[in-house]
Amino acid sequence: MGREALLEALRQEGERALAALHQRHDAEMAAREAAAQQRRDALRAAASRDWQMAAAAERQRCLAAGRRQTCALLLAGENALAERLRQQAAQLLPEVASRDPAALLRACAEELPPLSWAKVRVHPRDREVAARLFPSAEILPDPALSGGVVAETAEGRVRIDNSLEKRLERCWDDLLPELLAALERGDDDALAATP
Repeated sequence: MGREALLEALRQEGERALAALHQRHDAEMAAREAAAQQRRDALRAAASRDWQMAAAAERQRCLAAGRRQTCALLLAGENALAERLRQQAAQLLPEVASRDPAALLRACAEELPPLSWAKVRVHPRDREVAARLFPSAEILPDPALSGGVVAETAEGRVRIDNSLEKRLERCWDDLLPELLAALERGDDDALAATP
């Protein structure tokens, strides 16, 4: 084999080796690109999952905060309504007392235990009836009372408040749910019948 043939063989061998090297390089680059693409896809998927989880958590946090705010607003509204209803009920006490003040005073006095009452507070219009019901007591007119009686023994050891105001206060926790239920139903007849 001559020099030229040897050079030609070496050149061809070099070209084949170079082509094989290019081929290996291209295959390696394609594999690296595919692996990089897979990593990018995995990172995108993980980021998307993380974002979706973060978005879902934020959505839940916002919903919970909204529910808390709604509950707080409802509670504040119910409390304001309850206070308005209590004030309206208190404003109706003089009307209730004026229907038959003597009968009301007698009924309230009968509920008192049989003690020797030294001081009796009543509405000024009930002074005469109170004097007949409590002949040995000092009758103290009290315009702050709508009706009923506040009785006290000597030295103030026993004091019983059986006024309409106190009776309303005592029954308010039982009366309020009935009023709210009647309001919710729109039951004007039940509201009008509530004492």
